[in-house]
Amino acid sequence: MKTRQLVKRLGQFSRRLNSRSIWAFVAVVQVLLLLLIYLTWPPTHLTLFVPADEATAWQSLITDFHNKYPKIRINLRTKTNLAGDITYRLKDDFVRDCQIGNSLYDLVYTDIIWMPEFAAKGCLVDLYKWTAKDTLVNEGFLPSTIDAGEYQGKLYRMPLRSDIGLLYYRKNLLGNTQPPETLQQLKTLSQTWQNQRNYPGVYLWQGWRYEGLIATFVEVLESYDGFWIKPESLEVGLDQPEAEQAVQFLLNTIRENISSPEVILYSEQESLDRFNQDPNTLFLRQWPYAWNQLADPSNVGVQVLNLSVDPNKNTLVPSGCNGSWGLGIAKNSQHPDKAWKALQYFTSQAAQKKMILEQGYLPSREALYDDPEIKAKYPYLPSLKEAVKNSILRPTIPQYDQASFILQKYLSKLITRTALAQQVDNNEITQLMQKAADETRQLLNLEMLTIN
Repeated sequence: MKTRQLVKRLGQFSRRLNSRSIWAFVAVVQVLLLLLIYLTWPPTHLTLFVPADEATAWQSLITDFHNKYPKIRINLRTKTNLAGDITYRLKDDFVRDCQIGNSLYDLVYTDIIWMPEFAAKGCLVDLYKWTAKDTLVNEGFLPSTIDAGEYQGKLYRMPLRSDIGLLYYRKNLLGNTQPPETLQQLKTLSQTWQNQRNYPGVYLWQGWRYEGLIATFVEVLESYDGFWIKPESLEVGLDQPEAEQAVQFLLNTIRENISSPEVILYSEQESLDRFNQDPNTLFLRQWPYAWNQLADPSNVGVQVLNLSVDPNKNTLVPSGCNGSWGLGIAKNSQHPDKAWKALQYFTSQAAQKKMILEQGYLPSREALYDDPEIKAKYPYLPSLKEAVKNSILRPTIPQYDQASFILQKYLSKLITRTALAQQVDNNEITQLMQKAADETRQLLNLEMLTIN
């Protein structure tokens, strides 16, 4: 009897064991099949367009990204910068792609000035789908860089690199003289140097008819406490006395030989080339990336001018035109969740640090301004943090493209006539700036009628 029971129990155990073994075997097979599917499944491809001169830095980041996310591949495409027009080329191509319903773009690398247009035309995804403003601040992003990516309460651009207008100066030429802190001091020092050495063209800026001229002008306009367009009310200030004074400042640099008439031919690259080639040029208005392209950085200093006024303290604060770039996700992208992973990686602290060390851009994460390795290469960086917080925004309006072209047209006409030694009196400045203001108002009113 006991033998029969033992045999019966052994049989039951054997059947249970076989059943467990079968299920274990099935589970192992399933895991192996899933692993095989994962290994053989083709990766997701995302497309990103960047300026050709940034391709090397981007490729390095993309290689790191591929190592971390082997199933997401970034197809890097480049566009050549011609006479400073890269921001327009990237913008126009993306809007065209968006409006015809194509999905060529996944990640959108955008200048700050185009984000409102992209958002208004429905070309970008609201990034608050994946994150929140408080989360980004807690992760170390400067609040001002987040604000710059918002439009009507939604986030369309993650901050990647900050950018502000800077003043480069030759320390060996200034000697014991302190560098200027305002535009007015800059003009005085330039006049003194020009008169002492009888050397014209000691102050370089961007006077070519393109967006760089606008960036230069809004800094001068800010120093006179003027405004171009107020985004909230769409009020236009180009026909106000402060705007005319800003125009006079630029024209007077040419009239008084502080700036060469050749300034009308300068974009960023031409002005930088001239600064490198001519050791007697004293000042250069440029962007942060220029530091890595200086012929002799040991003799060059960098600082931000005091352009803005703190309304609470009525004191000047350091600031420059905001030229920052960031990343968005195209509305037509077939892979928005994968694009978000890529966007998070490229705007991470580690990725920003690598790009800064290679390219000289400014970070959008506050901690990087005090990073020892970055400070060792760019000792001026900590002094720029407050200026980034107080940077000057160009009008955050969807019609920015047309508004900029209007202002470029009239500024360029005045600057070119002055450079050609043609008489430009105060009445003509008033008349042309009035026309610029009227055309801008017509543009904004037309857009409002279209919307309504």
